[in-house]
Amino acid sequence: MKHIDKYRQQLKKATIKKAIIKKTAIKMSAGKLKRIVSQTKRDKKNDYTKRGRSS
Repeated sequence: MKHIDKYRQQLKKATIKKAIIKKTAIKMSAGKLKRIVSQTKRDKKNDYTKRGRSS
């Protein structure tokens, strides 16, 4: 269960609504959580308008 908690923390950082996390994180496998985390990280990198500079 430790690895799931780790990804759940990353999900919270990745600006997904807490309600969604509470409902789905328990049902999801660790691999699926990992995929979502990496996807949101990619989205954050691509979303350069919020940080005010393109990277």
